[in-house]
Amino acid sequence: MIKMDKRGQISIEFVLIVAFMLMLVILIGVYAADANEKNVVSSAARSGVMDAASNLLLNNTIDQPLHVTDISTNDSGQNITLLIDVSGQFSNSTNTTLKSFALQSIQAQGYTLNNTNSSDPFVKTSRHNYRVTIV
Repeated sequence: MIKMDKRGQISIEFVLIVAFMLMLVILIGVYAADANEKNVVSSAARSGVMDAASNLLLNNTIDQPLHVTDISTNDSGQNITLLIDVSGQFSNSTNTTLKSFALQSIQAQGYTLNNTNSSDPFVKTSRHNYRVTIV
């Protein structure tokens, strides 16, 4: 009777399990990095709009305070639109100021502001292009 050695089988099983676990960790890391980028950009945009609203109120450009009530994203692949819902009534010039402050705040986080189209600038990151819309 021949004695069978099972060390080879155990080694192959170990390699397959480690490969599967490594792939799972990498996928979770990619998803977490993407979610983190979206959170950083959304938070920076909110902060920029709140700074702009404070500036406008202190300079007596607007009569009543503006508040960011919600930020939502409209994903379409690589292009993401940040829809920033601001309470209160405001003019087109105020809208432009709010959008400008939001983009500058995102840029301050280390992302690139793309001004190729001056009427609709966007922020370019390694993963996405973010456009800001004030609602």
